[in-house]
Amino acid sequence: MSAVSFDRVAPYYDFLAEAIFGKAIVKAQTCFLDHLLEGSHLLILGGGTGWIIREILQRKKVQQIDYVEASARMITLAQHQYQRFRQNQPTTCYPKINFIQGTESNLPSDTVYDAVMTFFVLDMQQQEALHEMMEKIHRQLHPQGLWFFADFKIPENERKRWWHLPLVKLMYCFFRLTAHLQNHRLPDYESSFSRLNVSRERVAYFYQDLITSELYRKI
Repeated sequence: MSAVSFDRVAPYYDFLAEAIFGKAIVKAQTCFLDHLLEGSHLLILGGGTGWIIREILQRKKVQQIDYVEASARMITLAQHQYQRFRQNQPTTCYPKINFIQGTESNLPSDTVYDAVMTFFVLDMQQQEALHEMMEKIHRQLHPQGLWFFADFKIPENERKRWWHLPLVKLMYCFFRLTAHLQNHRLPDYESSFSRLNVSRERVAYFYQDLITSELYRKI
């Protein structure tokens, strides 16, 4: 069985996302960034092409970012994004960024984060694997730390489900062919979050409620 790899779609990933969802993907990932505290040690898990780094640094002065991404090609694109950002900014004060190729299994074991971002990455997990993944992230989140989450979520509204469900199935089919993704349905994020010691403080919806953005705090 082939391992999941987004290397093939990395150069086109952002273009495809915008072509299908417009600005909804970007808005979902940036709508709560103002809640990120200055000087945070931040974990970005599954960061993709790295455009989110620019959005964060334009709003907040963070101390350090651990940028964890399984795709080698995505890591390269993220590094180039950061280099271009630095060249175009007059300031010389930049956070330390550790680009780590891997998954949550490759997190520095002795690191505790002030905030973590999981944007459109938890949907790749089957339910039991998702529980284990989120529990590991939770253990490395500082008490009162923030968890920024955005992903696809089928709404309860039947008038929207009729076209949301086929679209999600089509996306899974595409990534099964291009990235060898094994999962074929959206997991139950709420079930996994409910097992953790967190409280949901903010929620917003985009793209006719197919996309949710949520902000949690570790209690």
